[in-house]
Amino acid sequence: MNEHIRKGDEALELEDLQTAEKEFRLAKNDSSLLTRRIAEDRLKEIKKRKSSERKAGENPKTQTEWDRPEIGWLSYLGYRVGEKGIPKTKRREILKEAFFLTIPTGARFSKKQVDRWGIAGSKDRFAKLRSWLEFRINSNHDKSEMAEAIADWRDDLKWFETEFIKEVFPEKDSE
Repeated sequence: MNEHIRKGDEALELEDLQTAEKEFRLAKNDSSLLTRRIAEDRLKEIKKRKSSERKAGENPKTQTEWDRPEIGWLSYLGYRVGEKGIPKTKRREILKEAFFLTIPTGARFSKKQVDRWGIAGSKDRFAKLRSWLEFRINSNHDKSEMAEAIADWRDDLKWFETEFIKEVFPEKDSE
């Protein structure tokens, strides 16, 4: 994960918008398209949050509008499958980011939603990503038009479990 994205996410958690904005602006210079896209999205959310906070005095409802997610964590990162999806290598890069990145509390996602996903790199995050993929596979089993998407989810789930199981459940040293 890009160091500036990490520092920006930490600043967001501390509600230090000035530092977060600075770090995300620096991240926009990264060579990774995904990192640049994340930085741009975070900057848009900070701008939206600042605007909401300015309007809070005018309309109390506006104060919490930024706290409600418009899209889910994986959609936010750009994960898409099926006919209109992205290539396997990009999907896996996004799944890796989804596992290791800190979800920005207050930028787009509520604390409640972030809590459901667990801490980056944790057993909870692993379980949530696994269950998210399993749910999509199982809830779309009767839809033949979803066959390509289901195949992508299955492939991604198998890869994700294989790739990160040791990360989450390291083998104990045998004596």
